[in-house]
Amino acid sequence: MPSQHISTDVIAPGKFPGKILAGSLERKGYEAMVPSVQPKRLTGLQEMVGAAIYLASGVGAYVIGAVLPVDGGCPTKL
Repeated sequence: MPSQHISTDVIAPGKFPGKILAGSLERKGYEAMVPSVQPKRLTGLQEMVGAAIYLASGVGAYVIGAVLPVDGGCPTKL
């Protein structure tokens, strides 16, 4: 089978205030869900958009098979 020239990269978001995290935010409250390390806030839309633009742009064209954590330095634990 000939090569299809498909590359896959993954964005691994941190705690993002979306549908998946809504129940935990409601039960525990925003302050309990914010990481204890800097930047002391949830992952924002601007960080997710920036990561997607980077990977989709010519600048990210040489990034192949990467997992890009967008988590503010604090891995997600729910």
